[in-house]
Amino acid sequence: LYFDSNEKSAASEIALRLPNPVFIIEPHIANKPWKNKKGWPFERWQAVVDALPEVGFVQMSDGNVLDRVHHVLTPTFRQACGIVACAGAVIASEGGLHHAAAALDIPAVVLWGHYTSPDILGYDDHENIRHAEGLGCGYTWKDCPDCQESMHDIKVDEVIEAIRKVIRDGRYIHSREARDRSIFRMVGSTAEGQEK
Repeated sequence: LYFDSNEKSAASEIALRLPNPVFIIEPHIANKPWKNKKGWPFERWQAVVDALPEVGFVQMSDGNVLDRVHHVLTPTFRQACGIVACAGAVIASEGGLHHAAAALDIPAVVLWGHYTSPDILGYDDHENIRHAEGLGCGYTWKDCPDCQESMHDIKVDEVIEAIRKVIRDGRYIHSREARDRSIFRMVGSTAEGQEK
């Protein structure tokens, strides 16, 4: 995932105004023409934020905004990816942001339902939380009671512990330090801008 100089500049300007490190938390799922089965209850996302007052969270979507988070609207996915590149970690349901985090080498805590599996679309270096068996139903146009049930089975304490593990492991520090000199890190470059 590469960004042009305008995208890097815009993301850097936003990142400089955010806490260091900043953890992206995304309580909303993409608005799809079909029933999106990846949602986790909004009040649980809020409970995660409330339990971790020492963490600087940012939310990038519109709609309901969590309390005690920085709110940065990113009208395009590429703009959201620019902020992901400046983050210490991403906390989200399975979807575009967790793929962006993987592409940009950013730690992530990813919530999975029955719809699909981290065995198919996940990354081993992410903290994947899932309470479902098998590879997932993949049903786009029909209801699947297992999808919502498996998302509701994810407990707030599990998500909090996964975030604390990212903090304890220091992965968020490593990812942020790699881009501290220019805030924005390009994949394939060192912090000093020299090719690996």
